[in-house]
Amino acid sequence: MDHIDDSNPWGTPDNNDTNQRVRSVFDDEVPNKTRFQKDEDWSNKEALPTSNAQKISPVNIFEDSAQTDKKANATSNNVYKSESLQRRNQKNEEQVKSLDSWFLELRDEYSEFITFPVSIEMKQLDPKGVVFFKHIEYELIVRNDQGEKFTVTRRYSDFFWLFEYYNQKYPFRLLPDLPPKIIPKNDPVSLKKRLDGLVMFSRLVLNHPKLGKNDITSVFYQVDCEFASWRKSNNNKIDFSDEFLNQKIEQKFLSNWDKKYMTFFITSIATLPKQIDLWKNLSAHVERKFAKEKELFNEDFKMVKELEKMSHANFIGDTFSLIEHLNFIEIHESKTYLESLRDKYKNFLDLPKSCNYFSEVYDEIISSFKVMVITFESMQNLKERFDVLSGNNIVALNDKIEQNIQYLNTLIKNNPDSKSQEYDSIQKTIIRDKLELREQLNRQWLIKKCIMEEFLWFNEFIKYLKKNALENYVSENASFMDICNKKYNEMV
Repeated sequence: MDHIDDSNPWGTPDNNDTNQRVRSVFDDEVPNKTRFQKDEDWSNKEALPTSNAQKISPVNIFEDSAQTDKKANATSNNVYKSESLQRRNQKNEEQVKSLDSWFLELRDEYSEFITFPVSIEMKQLDPKGVVFFKHIEYELIVRNDQGEKFTVTRRYSDFFWLFEYYNQKYPFRLLPDLPPKIIPKNDPVSLKKRLDGLVMFSRLVLNHPKLGKNDITSVFYQVDCEFASWRKSNNNKIDFSDEFLNQKIEQKFLSNWDKKYMTFFITSIATLPKQIDLWKNLSAHVERKFAKEKELFNEDFKMVKELEKMSHANFIGDTFSLIEHLNFIEIHESKTYLESLRDKYKNFLDLPKSCNYFSEVYDEIISSFKVMVITFESMQNLKERFDVLSGNNIVALNDKIEQNIQYLNTLIKNNPDSKSQEYDSIQKTIIRDKLELREQLNRQWLIKKCIMEEFLWFNEFIKYLKKNALENYVSENASFMDICNKKYNEMV
């Protein structure tokens, strides 16, 4: 028996090697050489006709079981075989175009999420509880693209529960990491990093095409309640099953699949470690640059203090007392110049505050770079979860079904009129295994479709973030430097 399409949705194992390991999505893709065909009807629990029992064909998971009309199938097969090569090529081109249109429709659907339409602000509240049971709460202010505003209070443990829920419900989606739970006690730097990490997590979740539309997400970010109590009271109503439950892969997606998309995906995945390191380095560079600029402005603050000391009349007189004929007018002019220079410097040092350069601008720029890092790491985590969670026993089920069918053929051949208990047991086993095979194949293709959706989202999102992060960085720096140069020229 030819093995059904693949042991996982990403390629085809060698039919002669039944012990071959389950291939990973991240191995080189092997062209799909088998096709799903209509299966014989195993739902009929009557004795199987010998002709049907001897005929072994792959399982089609996309059609309901039905009695096979051999005459209709033969006619259909003859028509198919008579198609010209040109007709087949044209059909293949139409199929690829159809899948291309699926990607275009998906891009249109995702476009509304690219620009972060849902915004979130978060601030850390004062610790609550007694000495050994103190905990920190966060106030979340969420604004959606309709202008609605929601204010809720959440603890870190609430975020952790939500993260675990996503891992169960959406294991093959891009899930941002949470900041660490354990941090040095009362360390303001670590607390600030955790707050920033929770903001990043929330931004990416709220603006994800699937996670953002989840009902639990809406409750978490919109309903002002004690979330732990809400969870306990609604625990029986929360659906933790993964998103593929009771879903069926579309025949259109299967028949139109083209391996070029997998080639793009594998190529992109291979660059993830390099891309992550690159954006981490860029993010660190931006932070260092802002730190150095702050230090330079601190030096200018020190200069202003010295100018204030020098601008006193007595100090000027003492400084220039060795110069002959130093009169009151010269002292006054020197004092006026120093006071003017001091005032201009003060105006210059107000620039970062008036431009929000070291606050809002800095936060926006560094946030864009960090979101880039988190997004690449999310895709890396998705790859790792796939390696762990996408296993199956499709090859083993194929072999088992084939062996049972052959054994059933032997029973029918030796005693065709017999309806022994062993015969019924084997027939039920074949039915059960074929149903399980269909479910596993269906799930593998659903996983493949899901990851292709995430891959498209990843590419569109990264494209926007690259443009947004780098353009903002260059634009804001150029604008601030231009203002600084003008202020310096005014001092001359």
